[in-house]
Parts: sequence; C-alpha cells; structure tokens
Amino acid sequence: MEIDENLARSELSPAEEAACIMRRKVIWEKINGPAKAIGARAANVAMGNSVDANAKSAFASATVTASGKSLRSIQVAAQRGAGIGPDITRIVGTSLDKGVEMDALIKLPEDSRADLIERAASEPIMASNKKGPPTLEEAAGQRPGADVTGESRAN
Repeated sequence: MEIDENLARSELSPAEEAACIMRRKVIWEKINGPAKAIGARAANVAMGNSVDANAKSAFASATVTASGKSLRSIQVAAQRGAGIGPDITRIVGTSLDKGVEMDALIKLPEDSRADLIERAASEPIMASNKKGPPTLEEAAGQRPGADVTGESRAN
C-alpha cells in the first residue's frame, strides 16, 4: 500500500519510480504468481485471444489502477528497473537519475555501468552521449558564478 501511495501521490524521480515499481512487482508476484502467467487468461481464452499477448500486462494493468499513472509510464519504468536491476537505488539523486541516462545505462556492459554508477555518486556524469541544454551562463558565454547580465554575483 505504501508503494502505491508513493506512486500515486509523490513526486518521484525516474530512478525512484523504477525502484518502487520493481519492488511492487516482487510483492505482486509473491501474491499472484509470476507476472507473465497471470492476467486476463480466462477472458482471453474465452474471446479467442492469445493468452501470452495480454497476460504479460496483468502486473502493469494492476499498477495503473493502483497508481493512476499511464500504462506506458509504468511499462517504461518497469523496463528501466529490470534493465538496471538492484543498482537502480544507487543512482537515485545522481546525475544518472534521468530517463535518458537510465536508458543509456541499460545499453552499457555491466562493468562499465557499475563504474559509471560508482562515479556518479561523487561527481556529475552522463551515461548518454547527448549533452543537455546549456545553462544560462553557458548560453550567455559567462563564467560560472557570473550573473547573466555579466556582473559578478555576490556570495
């Protein structure tokens, strides 16, 4: 219930959301069995649909109902959590705690991923090759700490 409450009402970072959904899935599978084996099995068979096609979404559908989030956002967070695994909690609050960074992490070999996650704990780094938008200071051609008007800011 606490996980559902957090998913529904809290402002979670992408890594926090993925970690909550991973934990929710573990609990859900203890209660309901493996996510891929549960779902609208009887309804699918009765309607002549493939069991496999919709059984996979039973966990995601239950999470949508509990959290109020979209099915796609649940699926993306679940994929990120599964792709990164237990290290997902180590990137919370780091420079890697962004969707694009987590997607890039998933594509890296595990040893490279572990190194980046370790470094991210102490310094801002990126897993993706994509540079984010420039800061106001960069856009204005100013040194860090300078006011965008060009005047130095008092500390």
